[in-house]
Amino acid sequence: MRFAGQHNRLRALQPYAGTFLVQLVVDTPDWFPDDMRSLVVPALRDVYPRGPEPGARTQLRAVAEDEDFESQALRDALAYAFAQWGERDLVQPRLDEYQENAGDGTDTDELFFVRALAVVHYELREYAEAGRLWLRFTTGMAGLDAPVGAMDLYNAACSLSLAGEAEAALGA
Repeated sequence: MRFAGQHNRLRALQPYAGTFLVQLVVDTPDWFPDDMRSLVVPALRDVYPRGPEPGARTQLRAVAEDEDFESQALRDALAYAFAQWGERDLVQPRLDEYQENAGDGTDTDELFFVRALAVVHYELREYAEAGRLWLRFTTGMAGLDAPVGAMDLYNAACSLSLAGEAEAALGA
C-alpha cells in the first residue's frame, strides 16, 4: 500500500527531485524501465502536493491523455495526481460509472463496483471514503455468505487507519 506523505523527505531535494521525477515520467531515460513509470507518480504527488509548475503539468497531462501509447497504469496514476492537484476530469468519469453500477450493493456484481470505488478513493487519498466503501464491501460480501479476501480486509484496515479510525481499522 502507498500513502500520502510516504515520499515527503524528497521535498528537501527540491527543485532537483521534482524535475528529476517529472523527467522520468515524461522523457524516460533508456536506463529506466518504461513499465516502472507509474511507480514514480506517488513520489511526484508528495513532492508537488499542489502540482508542478505549468510547463511540467502540461507535459504530464499529455502523457495522462495518451491512450494510444501510454499504459493504463501510468494514465491512472496521473489521473489520481491531477485530481489531487484540483483537476478531477481524468478520474471523474470512472467514479461516476462505478457509482452508478454499485447500486445499493445487494449482489456480488454491485459489490464489485463498491470495491472498485474503494480502490479509486484510496488512490485519490480520500481515506475516510475509501474506508467507508471497504466496510460496505466486506459487510455486503459477508451478508451474501461470499468469501472476503484477506487483501480486502487489509485494504479496509489500511484505509480506516489512515482516516484516523483506529477502532474500525482494528475491527477490519
